[in-house]
Amino acid sequence: MHDRLGVRQRMKDIGQRVIRPFMPEQHRQFFAKLTMVLVGSVDAAGRPWASVMVGQPGFLHAPDAAHLGLLAPPASHPVRRWVS
Repeated sequence: MHDRLGVRQRMKDIGQRVIRPFMPEQHRQFFAKLTMVLVGSVDAAGRPWASVMVGQPGFLHAPDAAHLGLLAPPASHPVRRWVS
């Protein structure tokens, strides 16, 4: 899309300023308080899925600054393959 709109370099420059490869501690704490999150995934056939995952506070957790964990998605859900 960025290529089609002619904004690839502009978006790359912006992204490098605002997207970090880590989560600050305040973000890690925020995720742990959430009771829902929107999740995108791809199933084994390559079909995209968008889902709302819900749980008690803490079902999302950040064990470190580079990972966000999701506890116990349904066994049949495509996102399950990304959860350890």
